[in-house]
Amino acid sequence: TLEQPTEEERGRLGLKKDEQTLVVERLRLADGRPMMLETSKFPESFFFLFNADLTNTSLYETIRKETGIVFTRSDKVLEIVFANHQEAKYLGVVKGYPLLSIKSGEHCYLGRQLCIADKFKLMV
Repeated sequence: TLEQPTEEERGRLGLKKDEQTLVVERLRLADGRPMMLETSKFPESFFFLFNADLTNTSLYETIRKETGIVFTRSDKVLEIVFANHQEAKYLGVVKGYPLLSIKSGEHCYLGRQLCIADKFKLMV
């Protein structure tokens, strides 16, 4: 979907005053079970993602093929949050269940992954 960005998003993505963000939401599964709710935001110039089939395809690979942009690094912020009603519904957990939130960003991308906290092990 397209939505109006916050002022922080506008600054981080380098958007013009009238430019919207393209929001891509994906529910990631492992062995058929929900494991992660992923929200990615891009400048509206990435509208080609709206029609892309990302079911079994890498988001970064799709972007690379369309634009030539290769993501090499991003800053990440990790924290424990608690599932709200909608997040719990998508992930198949109860409201208030602990989730690992991973926020990341680059010059043309902002993302947030909500992972079922007791199902993940991260190596940093």
